[in-house]
Amino acid sequence: MVKTAESGLQSLLEEIQLIPGRDEVFWELENSGKFTARSLYRLLMFRGVQSVHLKELCNCRALLKVQIFMWMAYHDVPYTIWSPVV
Repeated sequence: MVKTAESGLQSLLEEIQLIPGRDEVFWELENSGKFTARSLYRLLMFRGVQSVHLKELCNCRALLKVQIFMWMAYHDVPYTIWSPVV
């Protein structure tokens, strides 16, 4: 069984063609191509789906503690005086 895995890996490696030059990294989640923690967080939390309601919540002119409460209510996070703010 090890032989077949090695031969399968060998055949995959033989198909790769290396070209001279410098590698470039491009972060496809941002138009600029640069990594941001915000885009990674959105990918992990929402799988690329953006909520219109949360966008409106972030842009509203309410107090920060009201925005945090509304965010927690939207995500069904229990809000108690003893729980730390998420």
